[in-house]
Amino acid sequence: MKKGAISIEKFRNDTNVRDAGIILGEKIKDELNKNGYRWDFATSGRYLIRGKVISIYERPVGFSEQRYGLEYTLICSADIEVLETASGAVAMKLGRITNTSTYYAGDDP
Repeated sequence: MKKGAISIEKFRNDTNVRDAGIILGEKIKDELNKNGYRWDFATSGRYLIRGKVISIYERPVGFSEQRYGLEYTLICSADIEVLETASGAVAMKLGRITNTSTYYAGDDP
């Protein structure tokens, strides 16, 4: 796919987590790069990826003996769609996508 064939619009952020929309857009860009696609943040590509971060939740799932959180689950939900730039038609609508990731936040053993 030639350069600029896929454009990424900066995602709206409907959460209170600062820069969540920018971070999610960057993650999508990284995944596209890993798969050999070329991208840009303009709207000049044949397709435009547009999205909105709806919610981000973090909850502890593992605790220390003192009941401090050591392991957390992060849950991010977003609406994402792919538009054909020329016509404005929706090529793909992914609706609400939710991704869950667990991370360790305590001291190294």
